[in-house]
Amino acid sequence: MPTCIWSHETSDRVVPLTLDVPSNTGGERTEQTLYVLPEHEAALRAYNERVARFGKTFLRAMLGLSAALLGVAVGAPLFGWPDATASAIVGLGVSGIGWLMIAFPFATPTTVRSLGIRRSIWIARGLGAVTVGLGIWIALAG
Repeated sequence: MPTCIWSHETSDRVVPLTLDVPSNTGGERTEQTLYVLPEHEAALRAYNERVARFGKTFLRAMLGLSAALLGVAVGAPLFGWPDATASAIVGLGVSGIGWLMIAFPFATPTTVRSLGIRRSIWIARGLGAVTVGLGIWIALAG
């Protein structure tokens, strides 16, 4: 019996659904047949459109924030910034990454295959919340 990609339930009610799915890097869409329970088809279509619409934005923002954090980590000692200033900037950057994970809860294909899209969204948002908290702690600890 096939497994629903949304809920990760195995059922004989799962139906094939052909969608234009964006690549993991936000590039060209490819036609793929996914298996979904009929009651989750609308949610899967909406999620697919959200990934297609915001996937590149998410990737660019994540790379930009990561590069900015690396720049601060390298630049702070070179320019003699006070530790509190560097910690505040790094904390804000880490919190920004957390908020990005909450706003765009895109999980890896391995996570989706293992748990289904619905659970992977919850995990991504949960990790995003932890990351926001970590960023706040870094900002205040400096």
